[in-house]
Amino acid sequence: MKKILSFLIVILYSPLLFSQNAAYIFGTVTDSVDNKPLANCSVFINGSSKGTMTDSKGGFILKDISPGKYELVISYVGYVTNVVSFEMKAIPIEIIARMALSPKEMTAVTIEPQIKDGWSQWGKLFIENFIGTNENAKYCSIKNEDAIHFWYSKKKRVLTVRADGPLQIENEALGYIIHYKLEDFTYDFSLRMVVYLGYPFFEEMQTDKKNVIKQWNLNRNRAYKESLLHFLRALYADRFTSEGYSLAMRQKFLNYERQRVNNNGKSTHLHALERLTTLLATA
Repeated sequence: MKKILSFLIVILYSPLLFSQNAAYIFGTVTDSVDNKPLANCSVFINGSSKGTMTDSKGGFILKDISPGKYELVISYVGYVTNVVSFEMKAIPIEIIARMALSPKEMTAVTIEPQIKDGWSQWGKLFIENFIGTNENAKYCSIKNEDAIHFWYSKKKRVLTVRADGPLQIENEALGYIIHYKLEDFTYDFSLRMVVYLGYPFFEEMQTDKKNVIKQWNLNRNRAYKESLLHFLRALYADRFTSEGYSLAMRQKFLNYERQRVNNNGKSTHLHALERLTTLLATA
């Protein structure tokens, strides 16, 4: 269910702030009904490692944000996730977010009862389609599997997955703990199609072993180089060739020799069948 969430973005034009050339974002998070501050809300920039929690007054601040366009994700248990798009420049931005309570019942998952032992039945399929099956996926594990719930509609042949809170995913190959706010996951068996939506926040694993850190950096660089994001960025920035990509046109040519052999084989088979039919008829 989609809800329109109210939020306010205020850009402050203070000479003092301009002189500091500070690039940061701050604000408060409140309940949309009684305007009560919400403490311990998760506030992070989508797909990054920059995030924080709101204080007792619902306040937060994120510093040292590079110029660019971002999505600020504000998440709290029992409330609809609030996503605010903003463009960061060399001036601070204030965001006042008002959170709406989540509906008690979701029509998408009330058609069928929740599967009690859903993980043993559907866990493998969820992992393969959510995390993947590549080499790095082998080193990923979800630490709070008990937060994941499954519903299956036999009539529609659709599996729906929900989570009580952010999924805690450890990626030992890249050295990240990923806090993933899963908004939606559906697998349509009739169409053989999976659709999921969510917001990841990356937290770096801590270690004193230099060789492990070195390997993490190598793995991260390789993962990025092989990613769709790298491909699209190179294409957009007109660095297709310099980034190691090559573009070629595929053309199909008819293999006349194979066609001749196949036709001869069919002809020989037909002649043999005709001879056999004639012999059976005159026997």
